[in-house]
Amino acid sequence: MLAVKVCYPKDMTMKFITKTAIAAAASALCGTSALAYDFGNGLSLVGSVELEYVDYTGSSESFVFSDVTLSWRSQAGGAIGFGFDLSLDDVRSLDGGSDNNIWASLVVTTGNGEFAIGRPRPVLDGMFVVPAVGGVDIYDLEVFGLFSGSYVASAALMSDADIVGMTYKGSAGALSYGVGLHHLSDGPMDADAFEAGLTYTMGSAQVFAAYESLDAPGPVSLDKVQIGARYDAANWSVGVLVSDLESGPFKGFSSNLFGDYQINDALSVGVQVTKFGGTIFGDETLIGLTGTYSSAMGAFAELGVITDSDMSDEVFSASVGYEF
Repeated sequence: MLAVKVCYPKDMTMKFITKTAIAAAASALCGTSALAYDFGNGLSLVGSVELEYVDYTGSSESFVFSDVTLSWRSQAGGAIGFGFDLSLDDVRSLDGGSDNNIWASLVVTTGNGEFAIGRPRPVLDGMFVVPAVGGVDIYDLEVFGLFSGSYVASAALMSDADIVGMTYKGSAGALSYGVGLHHLSDGPMDADAFEAGLTYTMGSAQVFAAYESLDAPGPVSLDKVQIGARYDAANWSVGVLVSDLESGPFKGFSSNLFGDYQINDALSVGVQVTKFGGTIFGDETLIGLTGTYSSAMGAFAELGVITDSDMSDEVFSASVGYEF
């Protein structure tokens, strides 16, 4: 797989990198859902499931990604309401091994936004969704997920830590924003985390900015900044996300350019170019191509390929799934 060409510091094993991105990327799958099950009385279910086959350098492996969120909001009206969010995300190899996480929180709704208390999903999960390079979601989890999405969710999986906290989400016209405070604890690990993000929509254009910090012993500490933008036209879109992070003595950055073209109501093609740099991964440029078929009922099928900048190696993928 192309990922083996990336240089990891000794304190960051591949298992660490994989676990640090699972929750964020699985959440992104849920965030793109076009359909939802509405059971009435404020109760709804949203999620996705995907089976992915990956072939690289003569080897192959299959993975299952699933994400389900059950939500309830009181319907009595008034200035203050109540509800809950319960989420399960899971990533597993059919050859054995899995990672999963559970998020559960009490929600208080007000005229100015929502407060979630307990084990709330971080606000940066799904706030600005970036397509996986070449449609290869497991590669996205292992490498690019460290730079995008929420590191708080990732760190919870990485250490199997207990996590408690509070988040707030609100909006004002074209501006949507969120902040979160979290505490992670697991044996010697005792970390406090802060996250903040916003999106501003101007017609077909959207800009995104986020900051996240994790104060913990050793290389698990983190400061990360993300800046992104996208433009969605009638049958095409383009976007960019640039991320910069520091983790202990290690530094890294990534830039991801992506675009897609809608051939018809069901078929689209996409291209992604991702560049890594810094002491965490070294320098690497990846090019991805995808072809996706999507039905109006939420089912989809996708073919993808990743190659590096000198076209010396490829990763192929095929996936089917359902979003609801």
